[in-house]
Amino acid sequence: MEEIEIYSYATDISFIELKDRFTKYLGEGWKELEVSEEIEAEISKSMAENNMKLGGNVIFTNDAFPDVRVGLTQMEMEFMGKSYLVNVTVMKNAK
Repeated sequence: MEEIEIYSYATDISFIELKDRFTKYLGEGWKELEVSEEIEAEISKSMAENNMKLGGNVIFTNDAFPDVRVGLTQMEMEFMGKSYLVNVTVMKNAK
């Protein structure tokens, strides 16, 4: 069973800029994990079922922390006066 922590934020920053800032924040050694088409399809389907549109999604890994994955997901939706809702998901004991 994975241990998961989710942090949510409201923002007006585009996903491209957000991803760039987040990558710099994570620091050296973190790289993008290729997400399978199946997972992308599942995410898109789930978003559509909830009347949400995916702005972007990426998962990061770091060889120094092999059991940790960090996800960055942006949804296009009005939230707290901002254009996007962003979730940062920390998955511990991920394989």
